[in-house]
This record gives sequence, C-alpha cells and structure tokens, in this order.
Amino acid sequence: MHHYNNRNGPERDLYTLKDDNGCPAIAWNPVNCNINSAWSQIEELKDKMRDHQKDGFEFLWKNIGASFKRDGNHIGGCILAHPPGTGKSLLIISFLKSFMHLNSWSRALIVAPKNMLLPWQNEFGKWNANINVHLLRSVKAKPSLEYLKIISEWHHTTSVLIITYGLFAKLTDERTAAKKLEYHNIGKLLLYIPDLLVMDEGHVPRRNYSKLRKSISRVRTWGRILVSGTLFQNNVHELFNSLYLARPNFLYGLDVPYLNERYFFSLKSVCSSLSVSP
Repeated sequence: MHHYNNRNGPERDLYTLKDDNGCPAIAWNPVNCNINSAWSQIEELKDKMRDHQKDGFEFLWKNIGASFKRDGNHIGGCILAHPPGTGKSLLIISFLKSFMHLNSWSRALIVAPKNMLLPWQNEFGKWNANINVHLLRSVKAKPSLEYLKIISEWHHTTSVLIITYGLFAKLTDERTAAKKLEYHNIGKLLLYIPDLLVMDEGHVPRRNYSKLRKSISRVRTWGRILVSGTLFQNNVHELFNSLYLARPNFLYGLDVPYLNERYFFSLKSVCSSLSVSP
C-alpha cells in the first residue's frame, strides 16, 4: 500500500501508483488528531451549527477524519441520512474545511445532480469556507482541454471539485474511454485524485447495474460520504448498493453466500457494521 503525507514532497504519479500485488494503490493517510483539534479549525462555523449538525460533524470525524487501521470496518466511509432542510451542506462544508486544513495534501470531490452544482458553490461562499471550489460542467468547444485545465487546478491546490453525476459517468466510463484516449486520461484523474468523495443525493447512483454506480465504486479513496434523505424505499438491493457505495468493505468478516450473481445477506448483521448518522 502506498502512503503519502503531503504534497510538498515528491509529486504523486497518478498513473503508476501500485500496491504489492501490482494493483492501483489507495493513497490514504490522514493526520491523527482528536475531535478538539478538528473543532478548532472551524470555530466560526461551530457557533452557527445546531446540535444535530454538531453531532453529525463528530460522526463524520469519527468515521473519516480520524486515522484508521487498514483492516475490516475500521476504514472510513459513512452515510449522512439527514432529511431535507436540516443543514446538510453546512455540515459537509464544515467537515471538509476542518479536514482539509489539517491535511493540506487532501482534495475533495463532490458528485451531485446537475441542478445542485451552483447551490453547492453558493453554499461555500455563504459560509466563508475559504476553500477553492472548481465546477466541472459539460462544454461543447474543446471539452477535453477545458476539463484537463480545471482538473489540473484542482489537483495542484487544496480545493474541492464539483461535478454532475452525468458528466462523471461519461468521463469515467470504460467504453467511452476506449474510444477517446483523452477521456481515458481524464477519467483516471477523477478516479485517482480524490481523497474525500461526497455523493450528494446518494440515492441517484445506487440503482442496480447502472454505469454510474460502477464508476462511483471505482473511485480510489476510503473517505466516502453518501448524503441521502431517503436511504432506501422497500428495496433491499438499493440498501445494499448504498452501503457498498459508502463503505465498499462493510461486508468484511461476514459469511456471505454468493448466489445468482447477487449478494444475499443477513440485514441485521450488515446493519450492525454500518455507521449512519440519523
């Protein structure tokens, strides 16, 4: 497993990172600090947060912000299941600001529905997050050059990139990449750069057999936050997909039979290993 601590040292080669088995490595080594250190980074925002948001912040820090052993369910990834209108954006922005101030090497990727890109950008400005925000949107004229320019700016600064689900799926789709080499390179950057992944309206990518779900699953980071007010609706497959998107290793240690190309499992056992903030 390849580790790195900051971006002032040797530059990461996003195309050649490998683990001991020759597979792409996940670079994930957050600073080890307590919750008081995390709060100290956002004192001006803490005063504006309600009790449930403060609880949610500590929940995110416990699951993602703190250092974890690289085994089993001790590796981050969680679901924030707050209903609409409860201030999820302030909570997410507060966590990102705290984490990224303590880990200046980190880069965050927010994937959201098309109509949420500008609201997210406005929320960062509203709360004076002091974080550079880049929007990646579909363009018609020389799209590859524009995409690479924005992604390069994101990669070289402590910043957040916001992209639509549709464009993310298009740029990371293996079949599209096979036809356009420039999309292959862009897709790799989107899959390898993020240290934090926020999936807004997390019910969008959880559908079975969708290209989007497969693409999201390939992002090489443990720091995943799935944000959804509707975790599942009487569909156990969608629940499984949501859990898998947030924490791909959540079934570690469970005896899960494989049948008809589908995973079947004890919902009680699975939920006992899940971290969800209500």
